[in-house]
Amino acid sequence: MATEPNANISEIDGPYFPVHLQWIPRVGELIDLWSSLDAASGYPPFHWYEVVQVVHKIHDVSNKTGGEGAHFVTVVVRPSSSHYFQGLG
Repeated sequence: MATEPNANISEIDGPYFPVHLQWIPRVGELIDLWSSLDAASGYPPFHWYEVVQVVHKIHDVSNKTGGEGAHFVTVVVRPSSSHYFQGLG
């Protein structure tokens, strides 16, 4: 059973990938993303990125309105040519 996404990995002016994160990447960190949707569609499934911005969308919790709160993250990335990714894929 798939886990509901709690974030998007989003290229600057490019595609985005719904993901489930257990931790939030920080600016400057590298992401090695494998896309099962791209693989199933015949596209290269490997994507290597550097985080450039992290945006949090947050809803408050309120007993007065019944709001249960929410937290969704968009991790904005750019393609990376880091030597760490050489030879992968």
